Parts: sequence; C-alpha cells; structure tokens
Amino acid sequence: MITEIVYLDRDNVNSLVLRANGSAQDISNLSRVTLKIGEVVLDSRIHSNVFDWSTSGTSGQLDMTLGHQDLRVGTFRSTLTVYDNSYPRGLVWGDLMIQVREA
Repeated sequence: MITEIVYLDRDNVNSLVLRANGSAQDISNLSRVTLKIGEVVLDSRIHSNVFDWSTSGTSGQLDMTLGHQDLRVGTFRSTLTVYDNSYPRGLVWGDLMIQVREA
C-alpha cells in the first residue's frame, strides 16, 4: 500500500500516478475527485485548490496539495474516489496511507 506524507501548513504537493494493469491512465476527463482521510472528506467540488489533474492528466498524474486542510497529526487509511461520465457515482480507485505530520 502506498504511503504519502503530508506536512501541515506547508505547500508540498503529493503526486500520484493512477495506474490500471500497470499502465498510467488518462484521467483528463475526470469531473471530480474525493479523498477520505480518516473522518475528513476532501472533495474537488468544494476544495478546488487541493486537486489538480489538468496539468498531467493524460499521463495519469493527480497532484494533491493537502497541507493547508483541516487534518490532524497521525496515520490514516485513506480512500481515493474518482468521477467522470462513465462513473457518475464514483469509482473507488484504491486505498493509501496518509501520514500527517507537523512541519
């Protein structure tokens, strides 16, 4: 399982390449992304400055700037869900561990 480290109050970007069967997927047509970190749900519809798939979406890269969100220190099992025309109710992409640290 992937582990990403988030530093509170910092501008670090966590980048994930979304792959299926080992190949990076074109995510440029996504309409929404959610990431559940513990009890906190970050939603691109509400937190538009957190998620960016427009820069490198054709190569499957999802950039997340999480350090300025209302997160608490700890390690959390997190679920990434993506949405597009084919998956209007969302497709759970997978789980990852998010480790939140003080800067």
